[in-house]
Amino acid sequence: AQTQPIDATWMATLSSEPAVYRRYEDLWFEDGNVILETRGIVFRVYRGILARNSSVFADLFALPQPLADVETYDGCPLVHLHDDAEDLRYFLHATNDVRFVFDLSYTIRADEAAQRMSSFYRSDVPTSFPVVAGILRLSSKYNVPFMRERCIEHLSLSYPSTLGGWRLRERHSQSAITDVPPHAVVNLAREVNALPLLPTALYCYCASTSLEEIVNGHVLPDGTEATINDKDRRACILGRVNLENRQRRQMLGALSS
Repeated sequence: AQTQPIDATWMATLSSEPAVYRRYEDLWFEDGNVILETRGIVFRVYRGILARNSSVFADLFALPQPLADVETYDGCPLVHLHDDAEDLRYFLHATNDVRFVFDLSYTIRADEAAQRMSSFYRSDVPTSFPVVAGILRLSSKYNVPFMRERCIEHLSLSYPSTLGGWRLRERHSQSAITDVPPHAVVNLAREVNALPLLPTALYCYCASTSLEEIVNGHVLPDGTEATINDKDRRACILGRVNLENRQRRQMLGALSS
């Protein structure tokens, strides 16, 4: 069955063909030799590029299948995935298309300046959090080590794991991830096992969130709920109490001196 678009800002690039699936035109290469489908959206890309970058896709394509069992669409083998459509879009752009970059409005840029850039995703320019998170999720899932490392390094500009990195945090602000709430980094780090991001993300969450919001969660302006898992919530509650106690001791020490 057809699926409703997740992000209306890029649905204009989807074809209006009457078939069951809807094509994402910016990742529909007429000479592509494999079609990936998720949530009713199809992308026609290249097996070789996927296999070169991802050991998971390499193993998948290496499995022999009887011709009678191969499902096809538009004359190409069709592979069904279960990923978020936007995550897959970001991941495929990052691994297939070196011309496009995203600006901060989540819009694909195809202007002359953008085309001079070397890659869709660059860790030395500001990038919206959903883009980096989507690429990180799927580069972890499909084992694309260089892309996973690039995403973690990019997130580490805002959530460093060393004291030296913290001191350089402001200097890196021009190339850091934008629009990234700390609770989202905590949850993403747990999801993809990027544990070096956790200490700073948990600290920032504790410092920017009231105790009541840590315990009960809270609703963000976009309607989503900001919450973390029970283990991290307990760590944040204890951390928040310790921070407040330390601040209280420092204030008392200053007053008594």
